[in-house]
Amino acid sequence: MKNLLIASTALVASAGFASADIALDGSANFGMKYTSTPAAGIANTTLQHEVDFGISGSGTTDGGLTFGASLDVDDDNAAAGTVDDSEAFISGAFGTLTVGSVDVATDGQGVADLGFDSIGVDDAGEAYKTLGTADVNFKTTLGDVALVVSADTSTNSAAINLAYSFGDLDMQLGHAVKNNTAAANDMATSLTIGSTFGDMSAKAYASSHTVAGANGNGYGVELGYTSGPIGLKAVWSDNTDTDQEASYGVGGTYDLGGGASLAGAIGSVDGSTANDRATKADFGIKLSF
Repeated sequence: MKNLLIASTALVASAGFASADIALDGSANFGMKYTSTPAAGIANTTLQHEVDFGISGSGTTDGGLTFGASLDVDDDNAAAGTVDDSEAFISGAFGTLTVGSVDVATDGQGVADLGFDSIGVDDAGEAYKTLGTADVNFKTTLGDVALVVSADTSTNSAAINLAYSFGDLDMQLGHAVKNNTAAANDMATSLTIGSTFGDMSAKAYASSHTVAGANGNGYGVELGYTSGPIGLKAVWSDNTDTDQEASYGVGGTYDLGGGASLAGAIGSVDGSTANDRATKADFGIKLSF
């Protein structure tokens, strides 16, 4: 993404700061979405658009610590515009501490979704990869291992994720826990393994969870192929919940250059309740700047 430098060396008159910068980046999409089982009063085929701008500020102290803050300005046709995802961080040789609307540590695990605005083929397998919420996380590296820890005291949630790469193989192992006053604590352990070999890529995801006293497992597989500006992916995911069956689909992208790409997908998506399988598809354009 291209950054638009709005202000540089701000707070020049303030002692103790070397510099401070404010930058703007953004993304957008628009296109058509289809579902074979629309909600009441909604057509099978709808027009979708979304605009997302990120505003971030950063600076460096005289002692070499980096600090900053960011927030998102979002708007789409499905909901009123919002200003959210506000975060503030400080970073140094010790790692990066971020406070605000941060992700649960295990959020980056799993397989890809498909389409220009996502059709949800990954939801079944990843139903419990994160538990609770997070309002603080800490990231650091321990040799070749990347460590992320997150927590939220208001929901008694915590998670840890370890990532390691060697050669073309990437691995992530995570564990999330949330206090459940009605039963034993909810817990989920997840593992993601991925690799790229030439034009091909593959990823597998598995999780084991105990939620509201019930045990279960989630799974996902992703296969990809890239040739020049063309990218193709196939995704399958499932879990052992009684009313959840496998979801699967295929999708593709075409890079137009300059931050624009065409994207589309079609799949069979099963939800978390009985008899709610739907054929879903979308096609549109994605923009980043």
